[in-house]
Amino acid sequence: MQLDTVFPLHISFKDYTNLDIVNKLNLVSTISLAKDIELQETHDLITNVREELFLGSLTIQVGLELGSFTELLEFLFNIEDRERRTGLPRSFGCLSSDVLVFIVVEKDERSEWFLVVSYVISELLREITQCSRVRVFLRSTSTESLYEEESLDSLSPHSLRPLDLKCRVEVFDYRGKTSTHAKEILELLRGRLKTLYSHGPGAIIIALSNREHGEEVWSALTKQGALEIPTKAFILSFDKLENLSTIDFIRALLGINNVKCESINSCMRLYREIINYTVNALSILVRRQISKEGEQIDYWQYPLKVATYAAIIKDFITDILRENKERKTLSRIDLLKLIIEKEIQNKIFVEKSLEECTKDQIPVPDIWFRKNENTTVAIEVESLIGVGDPTKKVDETIEKYEGLSGCVRELWIVVRPIDAILHYRALMDRVKLYRKVLGDKLELPKVFIKVINYIGNPENNRYNVLAWELTDLKEYIARSLGRKVKLPEGLTLSA
Repeated sequence: MQLDTVFPLHISFKDYTNLDIVNKLNLVSTISLAKDIELQETHDLITNVREELFLGSLTIQVGLELGSFTELLEFLFNIEDRERRTGLPRSFGCLSSDVLVFIVVEKDERSEWFLVVSYVISELLREITQCSRVRVFLRSTSTESLYEEESLDSLSPHSLRPLDLKCRVEVFDYRGKTSTHAKEILELLRGRLKTLYSHGPGAIIIALSNREHGEEVWSALTKQGALEIPTKAFILSFDKLENLSTIDFIRALLGINNVKCESINSCMRLYREIINYTVNALSILVRRQISKEGEQIDYWQYPLKVATYAAIIKDFITDILRENKERKTLSRIDLLKLIIEKEIQNKIFVEKSLEECTKDQIPVPDIWFRKNENTTVAIEVESLIGVGDPTKKVDETIEKYEGLSGCVRELWIVVRPIDAILHYRALMDRVKLYRKVLGDKLELPKVFIKVINYIGNPENNRYNVLAWELTDLKEYIARSLGRKVKLPEGLTLSA
């Protein structure tokens, strides 16, 4: 593997010649990762670093090779910011534009990748902005639409009032139009966005059937002064996903890979039904996180916490259920009785202090349990909604366990499936860093990133609350996407 990658860690020292900077920036530990990603022997690289530092001309680029892409999602969707060759903004600080424009090129006019993109972008905005709810509006240019006509906003002149994109994703469906002109789209957006200063953040998705039209629209939008508001435009295509349907991909984003659903909307409806069923069944055993003022503060996180509790309790209850082979089903009340009577709830602790730790200011995990006599596992469930910088929030959660490696052996960070795909590269890099560099220094437990997903296949609206599973991040991506998508080789080199 070569050092010249597109998602690099840039360190330039043209102004420094003092070798003490090696220790100040902890470069020796950082470069020790080189051996793990098969660059060259660590000792030789460190020697070269010291020589380059002495000459005052060091520039280091360390990262995975993903071609010209910075993250897994950019690779899958062929997303490229051609102006600066960077990917999607993944924190509020990187959201330099009020409006993000995504030009989606669909080869098949009946394809619905633009709807998948609208879901992904709406969830990204929920995480990196203060928009805990992001609404998606679909606007069609044809009366012969794939969707119910009454559910659409029109593009006819009477509806062309100024758009307020705050916490909204506007989808313009131009698929199938043979006379689509960049000037037409540009004029429409210019007329509707001119009042949008300080209204963002928001996003616009333009679905087209022709690559050349997409290029024309991108050129028109990125031309200096084309729009009066700050705009960042991307072109998306799905050549790498030829063997993966939109239904397969939305199931991977939701974590319901085995659930049978016929449309994007039906997949989302089934997911909501499954997690609502789980919350109704087990919430009596799962505490909410309450502030000092008595208000719930884990509003978005709580359903994930209940699903995580179900995944953990499954391992404790499986042996008991096997003893009674004739009992194939359990009612909700029977399940709760079994958990309570067998004192399983006393083996899995929710929102309770770690008994093993004596250090001051011990964090209270969302869930913790004893894996065996020597291994205590702390679990932190992260919805990442409204945090501004999702991966930094993960860092801060991990750092709460500094100095606790003696009493907590493993720390599981549980994320949603969509975050596994949105932030895959950044999360895998953190696993490597916290395990192999920072873990011993900060006396941290061994860090795992787990993806909460549902492995059941509901039939006749019968859901199994014990069908939730916590899957290692890398395994989840390989299982849900790797069978039908050729992933970049560099991704397999992470921890």
